[in-house]
Amino acid sequence: MFYRRKPYSACFIADNFELFKVAGTCPCTEIDFECDVEFYRNGPLCASALYADMDQPPKDCYDYYEIKSGYVKARDTQCIGGLVYPNIATNCPQHNTQM
Repeated sequence: MFYRRKPYSACFIADNFELFKVAGTCPCTEIDFECDVEFYRNGPLCASALYADMDQPPKDCYDYYEIKSGYVKARDTQCIGGLVYPNIATNCPQHNTQM
């Protein structure tokens, strides 16, 4: 058995070659995220599959509500820090107090 460094190369790695596995964490980057539920990949971005409905405040909105960023960290990633896609805090519309 041998390992090839390049798929179409005739060279091979000798039996005494040592493979190293580096354990640790790296800062998060774009490749550590995938589209959240109800979002789909649209080129490099995650777009809402709900279109206009996602911007609507909940009926029981009091102070603010959060709009999903569309991204969630992939399950198998071990990254820490770095890039973050936070939800967007949005103020609730003013309630009409006049009758």
